[in-house]
Amino acid sequence: MTDNFFFYYREAYELELNKVNLRVHFSDWFYVSQGALQPRDYQSSCLPLTLDRRQTLADLRFAVMEVITGGCVLQQVRELYGIVTCNE
Repeated sequence: MTDNFFFYYREAYELELNKVNLRVHFSDWFYVSQGALQPRDYQSSCLPLTLDRRQTLADLRFAVMEVITGGCVLQQVRELYGIVTCNE
């Protein structure tokens, strides 16, 4: 029982140690003011993304594409721009 206990906490420790927090920024969510980029809305100027640093670049690309095409992004874009779809 103690071996499983230590294995679980070692695995959790490894995951926490190798965690990388990223922010995905979209160009449509910014504007230029006096030569500097400014976010249009501070709450939705970026999307957080957490990855394991031991993953490959292909995994990073896949995770970013998943965030971009995910339902949460579409919902935020709809709310931001006031878009109504046929399903609503």
